[in-house]
Amino acid sequence: MDFIIVISAYISMFLEGSDVKIDISVLRALRILRPLRTISSIKSLKILIQAFLAALPMLCDIFMVLLFVFLIFAIGGL
Repeated sequence: MDFIIVISAYISMFLEGSDVKIDISVLRALRILRPLRTISSIKSLKILIQAFLAALPMLCDIFMVLLFVFLIFAIGGL
């Protein structure tokens, strides 16, 4: 995965100054994958991300209740 990210970064740098009209936004989008390497290498950060992803379903329920409360106050404010 690291190889693909580095090569895509180099290709986008070389094609940026040339007259070639290739859509390099896809290659630039692959740069987003760099932080995934950091997450997988740092053990405590990996545990933190896993805990956050495990808590997302419960957070969705809380956000739905919060949205309902905001809706009630918005209707009352009108």
